[in-house]
Amino acid sequence: MNDTIDCKLPFEVPFIASFKLPIWMLMLYIFLSSLFLLTFLLLLNESIILSLLTLVFEFSFSYFVMMIFLKKFYVEITNEFIKVRHIFVNKTAYWNDVVGIGFLPNNNITYGVVTKEKLLRQQQFLTRLIDILFSHGPCALVIPLALLPHIDIDRLILTIENKIVIQDV
Repeated sequence: MNDTIDCKLPFEVPFIASFKLPIWMLMLYIFLSSLFLLTFLLLLNESIILSLLTLVFEFSFSYFVMMIFLKKFYVEITNEFIKVRHIFVNKTAYWNDVVGIGFLPNNNITYGVVTKEKLLRQQQFLTRLIDILFSHGPCALVIPLALLPHIDIDRLILTIENKIVIQDV
């Protein structure tokens, strides 16, 4: 009889998981960028205002695409800290400051890390209101799990949970 137990083990630290852009998405970005540039060239003779708007949109789109390629999203877990780098944000939380973890409310694809500093900021009404409206509430770090489809999410969460348990001892 072949009984196998599906036992998941945490990742070895240091662990780095990064976003890998699929080739079809890269081709789509190149196609759209070329399309915007062609639209700019065609509208150049028609309307200067419309062509300038197209050019501004093209530069914004190109900047965003280049940020995706140059500053890839990644999660780094070491014995001292967890670090999350998004396109525009680079945040680090040390394990001795982490007080809680879990999925964001009404969102099963974003994992949040709550720190002591963020909880202290939540005690002020205005800061709490701003955090609720413009960020992820009490979470200092957020990990969008949809950007890591090639990583075993259960093992990633187990690794984070083990680091918090070890620091509590």
